Amino acid sequence: MSKHISKNGNVGGGSTPHKDVLGKIAVDRGPKNSPSIAIIGAGISGLTTAWYLRKFSKETQSPLNISIFEGSDRCGGKINTVHISHEMGNFVVEAGPDAMLLSKAWAKELAQELGIFEESIGTNSTINTLYIWKNNGLHEVPKGLHLIIPTKRWPIIKSDLLSWRAKLSLLRESKVPQKKEDSDESLSQFLVRRFGKEVSEVLGIPLMAGIYNSDPEKLSIASTFPQFVQMEQQYGSLTKALSMKKKAKSSGSPFFSFPEGVSKMIHSLVSKLENVDLFLNTKIDSIERPSDSYVLKSASRDIQADIVVVTSAASLTSKLLSPLNKDLSALLAKQRSVSSGTISLAVSKDKIKNSIHGFGILFPSNEKRNFNAITISSVKFSNRAPEDYHLIRLFFGGHFRQFMMDYT
Repeated sequence: MSKHISKNGNVGGGSTPHKDVLGKIAVDRGPKNSPSIAIIGAGISGLTTAWYLRKFSKETQSPLNISIFEGSDRCGGKINTVHISHEMGNFVVEAGPDAMLLSKAWAKELAQELGIFEESIGTNSTINTLYIWKNNGLHEVPKGLHLIIPTKRWPIIKSDLLSWRAKLSLLRESKVPQKKEDSDESLSQFLVRRFGKEVSEVLGIPLMAGIYNSDPEKLSIASTFPQFVQMEQQYGSLTKALSMKKKAKSSGSPFFSFPEGVSKMIHSLVSKLENVDLFLNTKIDSIERPSDSYVLKSASRDIQADIVVVTSAASLTSKLLSPLNKDLSALLAKQRSVSSGTISLAVSKDKIKNSIHGFGILFPSNEKRNFNAITISSVKFSNRAPEDYHLIRLFFGGHFRQFMMDYT
């Protein structure tokens, strides 16, 4: 991969810069008629776009000149694994997501194409208990739940987390009539319709909406958990669908990561992209279209491109597209987003008096706690902390606790 990277945002990477690099840059065209494509953002979306464009170029023998422009000094966006070496030992700290969902095939397929999926790890299969805080106490999430779908009856019956009415709703999901309309619904609507209000509030929303840290009334079930929609459409019930798929080989964990952390995916993408120019510290301030091509403007240069792919957040994308498409810009500006944060703590095991036999605690919004969840990363995944330490991660902010962001 041809990289043009330096801390000052100038072109470098071991080769002599073009003479016009500080002025107007024309993305190198190679063959005369090959289009130039500028990708704004070097997060997972931007890098993946470049990967599949380059794949398309190879398969169709269609030359493309691809460049990525990133405003910060690193690739990865929200994915950011930090390796900390200390006298206590080595810690693998996730500043962003700590895993990827196997139920959404795209991440797994990309990891397979990169040749790194065989190195992936799932969550701890030995200590895999999750707790929910309810009525000022810890309650174990019943064993045998596949996210929200029951696969075992007895743990649910014995559980002290749900009322008997809610237990029956959970166990009788297969009796709920199938939705006939083809229209989308929110995650909350879907959960209440299939499992009832209590199961939705106590189990479903903390387990599922917590993945996105967003408003379950606004999250589209078709976008966030499309497999659930397909399961209902095909089998009439999530429970029936899962029982029919039991023969399929499964790792037992719905998530996967890597021993080095989620950033392994980013590093592999960057190292294996071929013939793609990467510019760090190059924030695009505006996009113009004076002719058939586009002009991307940054503080120190202009960049010409035939095609522009914008992978930045909706609010920033709205501003960039405003001069080009007012309607699309206005639509993007309406997209609501919330901030969330994490705090990672390294704690000596001998300092913890009341250890729990599990890897996390979820706090439903109606419990009025300041944090959304606590994950013991060193239990959830292997090789995250030295043997004598726990790596504990606290989650805050998001839709239900946005006020916590005021303290950051």
